[in-house]
Amino acid sequence: MAACDQEIAGVPILTGCPADTEYFLVMGAIGGLGAGGYGRRSWLDIKNCLLDQIFGPGILTINGTQLDGSNQYLNSDLIDQLVVYYNGLNRFLLHDNGNETYPTSEWKYIKSGSSVVGIQILIPVTFTSADIFTIFPNPNGNP
Repeated sequence: MAACDQEIAGVPILTGCPADTEYFLVMGAIGGLGAGGYGRRSWLDIKNCLLDQIFGPGILTINGTQLDGSNQYLNSDLIDQLVVYYNGLNRFLLHDNGNETYPTSEWKYIKSGSSVVGIQILIPVTFTSADIFTIFPNPNGNP
């Protein structure tokens, strides 16, 4: 234990929330390497799993770099009843099924036939990794 303490003593202590791109070392992981089953998981994966466990399946967190050049996020696992929270405005974004254009709506569905295949953020800016969107299933329908 003393050798381990000496090695860890030189490692910096990090503060604040980890970035979605940071990794954590895990042991005993299914599919991990070696006898200990070690591997790494991204904070984004861990965070999404935690949200799933706390709030139920379907909650997804993405950042602005995961949007394409048209501010679209494609994911066929999304459903037709969602709410989208944006940390840059610190509120749920507006959505109007009857008028999916900005500024009446700040996001809209991307559909293929009747199936949801993604969402598009309609706010006319370019987003970065600091822009976090949390997508929740909305059992009461869209606002």
